[in-house]
Amino acid sequence: MISRKAAFIPPQLRPYVSGSIISVARQTAEDLADSSTDPCVKDVVVFASTHDSTAAYFTNFAEKIGVLVEAVDYEDPNCCRYVESIILKRERGLPGIYYRSSDSDVPFLANLLRMVHDGLAFYPGVVINRPSARVLNGSKPQQTASFFASGLDLVKGVPTRIMNRHFQPSVSMIVKSISSVRSEVVLCDDPRLGHNQDRKAIPTQYQNLISGRNVRCHICGDVVIAYEIHSSCIDYREDQGAVMVPFNLPSGISEWAKEMARRECLTFAGVDLIVDHAGQWWCFEINPEPGYHYFERQLIQRGYPPSISEALVQILIQRHRD
Repeated sequence: MISRKAAFIPPQLRPYVSGSIISVARQTAEDLADSSTDPCVKDVVVFASTHDSTAAYFTNFAEKIGVLVEAVDYEDPNCCRYVESIILKRERGLPGIYYRSSDSDVPFLANLLRMVHDGLAFYPGVVINRPSARVLNGSKPQQTASFFASGLDLVKGVPTRIMNRHFQPSVSMIVKSISSVRSEVVLCDDPRLGHNQDRKAIPTQYQNLISGRNVRCHICGDVVIAYEIHSSCIDYREDQGAVMVPFNLPSGISEWAKEMARRECLTFAGVDLIVDHAGQWWCFEINPEPGYHYFERQLIQRGYPPSISEALVQILIQRHRD
């Protein structure tokens, strides 16, 4: 009999596991593979689930500015035929590929995704980002360790503890997901956490609570786009009143962020930073698949340009148009 234990971080703190359901018209992979009569070679291919709101946002933006886009649902069982035509046979040139990955416990889909990963690993065109570059995202503690091992002291990794049972911290601490599955970041004494559950076999990640200015930057090749987020919440993503404004990142911090992205072979990355009241910069994580539309949509509403989408398009179409 399988023994099941209640999770310390409950489902109500993980509202984003299934993603946001969106309504986007997509051709099936079979249609795309058989459309040999289409004289247009696409500029960009978006590999993503139909439930991926970031992929849908990017696709809509690219099409509006005249970029020829094919949106491929990799949960479609005919996806492999399309992968073969675009990657192995190169029948459609070398379009840039924007890949929004996923995991699946369903054997058929898991096998399908492995084949897609194998194809993208050897694709000679531009891929944002290759599946191999998302390894550290599966373990936040491992990612934090990579900050300390970088030898770049300008930005420090936030002190982290991994515990199998609840403990009384000596300083204010937060609890966050240990894996790539997103959860709301809360204080360690948040009543929604499973304080009364048996957690001996449930590793939990605790980090020091650092007060200061929240800065999010997106690395798009050699371009760094940064915003400061004003919020009274511990997790500004949960604050509907959060205000974002463009931020001039110091050159040293900008170079650090680009170097860390290069170390992880990331063409596109989202970096979560905070600068404390003493002027010390800290990094919470580097996300290899940032849901950047959350930030960009709010800034567009305030009259700022869609800088991230523009930078992504330029990277993706460069090889094809060269």
